[in-house]
Amino acid sequence: MALDYILFAIASRGYADTLCTALLEDAFLRALRPSTSLRSATLAFFELYSKCAAVRLTPALYQNLVSSLSQNDKAAVTDALRKVEAAVLLLAPFELTFTSAHYEDILISLIGHWMSNVRSSAIKYLNILYDGCDWQISQPHEPVIRVIGQAASVSVTRAAGVALSLDLVSPLSSSAVRHDLNRMSISPVAAADGDGTVCFDLPLFWRSGFYDWRVVVVGDDFQSTPFSHPNGSPYQGRFIVHPDVRSDCIHESWPDLEDAKWHRTTGELVQRGSFATVRANLDKYKQHGVSCLYLLGVVERDPLDVSNHGMGSPFAATDRARICTSIGGADAFRELVGSAHDAGMSVVVDSTCRVSASHYHRKYAPLLCQFVDSDGRLQAHYGTDGKSVHWPDTFLLNYRDKRAWDILISDIADIASSFQIDGVRLDNAHAWPILLPHDLAELGREDPDGKPHYDAVEILRGHVVSLEEDTYSVYSDSPYPNPMLIKVCRSLWALFPKFIIFSECAQHLERNLVVAGTIPYSSTLPSAINAAFGRTVLSDGSVLDTRREGVSSLLRWYDEERTRLPQDSIVVHSSCNHDTHFPAFLYGRGAWANVDLLFFLPELPQTFIGEFEGLSSKVETLLAKVSRQRKRPSAVAARNDVHVKAASDGFHMDLVSRIATSEPEQQYRKRLGPEYGFDLRLISGHYIHRAKLRKAYPLLTSGAMVLATSPLFWRRQVCLKAMGREGFNDSVLAFARVPKSPQTAVETIYSPDTAAIMPTDRKGPVLYEFLVVAISLSEEAKRFYVDLSNVSKHLSGIARDTVFEFADIISLTDPFYLDYDELVDQATCLLQPYCTVCWRVRVFAMADLQKELIASSVERMLTTTVDDFGHGPVRNNFLYRRILNAVASSSVSDTFRILASNVSVDLIPFIAGAVHKILYSLVTAGYDSAVILGLIQYSHCSRLTDFAGIAFSHTPVHLRAGFQPLCSKQTSWDPLS
Repeated sequence: MALDYILFAIASRGYADTLCTALLEDAFLRALRPSTSLRSATLAFFELYSKCAAVRLTPALYQNLVSSLSQNDKAAVTDALRKVEAAVLLLAPFELTFTSAHYEDILISLIGHWMSNVRSSAIKYLNILYDGCDWQISQPHEPVIRVIGQAASVSVTRAAGVALSLDLVSPLSSSAVRHDLNRMSISPVAAADGDGTVCFDLPLFWRSGFYDWRVVVVGDDFQSTPFSHPNGSPYQGRFIVHPDVRSDCIHESWPDLEDAKWHRTTGELVQRGSFATVRANLDKYKQHGVSCLYLLGVVERDPLDVSNHGMGSPFAATDRARICTSIGGADAFRELVGSAHDAGMSVVVDSTCRVSASHYHRKYAPLLCQFVDSDGRLQAHYGTDGKSVHWPDTFLLNYRDKRAWDILISDIADIASSFQIDGVRLDNAHAWPILLPHDLAELGREDPDGKPHYDAVEILRGHVVSLEEDTYSVYSDSPYPNPMLIKVCRSLWALFPKFIIFSECAQHLERNLVVAGTIPYSSTLPSAINAAFGRTVLSDGSVLDTRREGVSSLLRWYDEERTRLPQDSIVVHSSCNHDTHFPAFLYGRGAWANVDLLFFLPELPQTFIGEFEGLSSKVETLLAKVSRQRKRPSAVAARNDVHVKAASDGFHMDLVSRIATSEPEQQYRKRLGPEYGFDLRLISGHYIHRAKLRKAYPLLTSGAMVLATSPLFWRRQVCLKAMGREGFNDSVLAFARVPKSPQTAVETIYSPDTAAIMPTDRKGPVLYEFLVVAISLSEEAKRFYVDLSNVSKHLSGIARDTVFEFADIISLTDPFYLDYDELVDQATCLLQPYCTVCWRVRVFAMADLQKELIASSVERMLTTTVDDFGHGPVRNNFLYRRILNAVASSSVSDTFRILASNVSVDLIPFIAGAVHKILYSLVTAGYDSAVILGLIQYSHCSRLTDFAGIAFSHTPVHLRAGFQPLCSKQTSWDPLS
């Protein structure tokens, strides 16, 4: 009845139009509230309609706003901007496509405005327009990253008598039913009457998107107001949900180079790859654990472009919505995608913000960015990242024009819908949108008749740009997310709920790409690895030897990069790409350690074509695509030559050719020492094994990273007073991968593919599980100590009366066991050059593994010299501590009786050797030897007196006083021989 009444009132007053339809749902919901009368709901509807109708963009209002905003009058610009902001705040919640699009058009033009405060405001209000609510009006959301299939919860502390609810803006699923609701309210799980914490559980995320939430106070009239922090800011946030890619292994391939062959002498291309060649290699990629195939150069290129040995640049697209015909065309690509899906691989392709400088599609012609050359002629602007690099074989589009945004999204969507690809990689996304300053002199030019040459819309959109200044940037002008990337993500996810959106990143701007909804392809880890190995790659591709920074560079990377990112961020890192050298060339023997860094650190690993084969120089497979980029020229030089296409990449290609000629591939491989295990022909198996480990152990893909790198341990003759510590071991990176939810055991996934590399013995309930990784970056064998004290905070729910089982999942050697105190002190290991250990640490109750713990303690004791007792990790050895405490408390008899009940007969001689070392260290430390062995003598346990006597037989003669009663118990067997 309420809805019928409102519809009748609308019809009778002539309000039946698009705006009325958008507002109807809100009015209907108001009418259903118990405290709201039908009359008041109807009046509220008409009042809101009148306000919205007043800001609807008529042609006259649009021209008035554009004219004011394009002036060089700050007062006029400010006044017009306030009108735009007010209209966006009013219209944003109702998704008025026609009206909002016009305001969006204006705001997109304003993000390149010459006034910085206008740019900042435009970025903020574009976010509000895309959000569909004004929750970010005072401050941007701090997002948390999740993936499809995960759940989330929000907890808040509130006072007694305060009724809270959680408002959510985004499509969600509820139970088994999927909804596409713009908004929903969630009640707390438990609402206590008094003070306390209430929790709101969100349903499982079933599609990618931005899920904005706000905690509100619900009043008696069912009206809600934001619930605020003590500092006054609203309690709100955002979940950014991606497809579940955390366990993916990504492989980058340029189809042209799949199984391509080059002439050894001339470097000419002899055999070129295609989509069919990639398809034939899918089985090989599957064997290497590849689950996501990123294909470079898929879209149509200039067929007449003879650069790159006739292949053309993969980034110079003539049509971003069509498939490249020269490597197979649409049908071959469709078959490749289908085969990849059958093999369990997703397929991702490239998209760029620039287009080919020649033979580009007609749809881009009105959108080309232009500048005036030194002769006063308009020229299309070359492709650029806006900072230091340009690509003369491409043209830049004008991204102050909303049409450029829309056509980019349309191009990606066309390929996605036509070929069922799974995602896109946005090239140079850290610089999107490229916004060069207006050429105010040209835009203000008058024609001979005295009238302006450019109209207000062309001026506002920066129809002509200047080369004299640097670019404007959305990431420096505003703390809000990049609105262009926000729109790309929202638009694509609305069409394809599980679409993967990667974004290339440089200039340390990973955070900006994460908060905008993309998964960045970062270059920071490869740079840190280069520094660790003492290698520097210059912009022209040449490589210099520098001082090896070792682990320090990796720790600095972790501190500077990972700690700045939002919670649970997903980042892609590669060991090389189409612009850099292969790891084998950069690191030599260290290529093996590089693989372990790539697969064991908390990032998504991405490999490159030819990397699995252990190639050292890309002259074998990638002579064509080396760096086509050049440093940005001066403005004067650019004006004269920017429209002239670069002739070649000779400087870089000559460099790579010289590298290859100076030391051929086979000679380089021999120099690494295949006889010592560094055979590049076999490194493929290393990639395969590490990919299997990532698949087998979920902690390698989803576990949090905890640093566990310890100071270097020196023998007592070097630094006894410092307990054997001297400086920092800069050759071994050690870290733990722990569950992100404390007190949660992680069950290992067993499958036919991984069973061969995973021990399956079970000794009892696993209380907790984590991984410890140590990677050597040294050319020499290194003994190091892993400091796990940082892990102890993750064990707060674990009782101290537990045993920790360390099993190396790489070498599959017999496990060793520690108790809690020895765990958090230090664990020791000897690493061979460029080798890695990866311990799976499982926690069991003491009763389940006490015998194994004692045996492991004895083994470690026997490999330790007496001089090291009381120093370093030995002081916390389980057996040593038990006997030391027993002597101090005169309870040796009880302690030995417990030990005896937990050891087998064949272990007694070995315990005797360990006890000998302990007794000797105690006597030399001042304990009364007669008292120690006297206590053992009267323990009434023959097994104990046996190994005590054996231990006594190896005690120096001058320390045997008072031990004669036990001599008759000695045996002739020498446990230490």
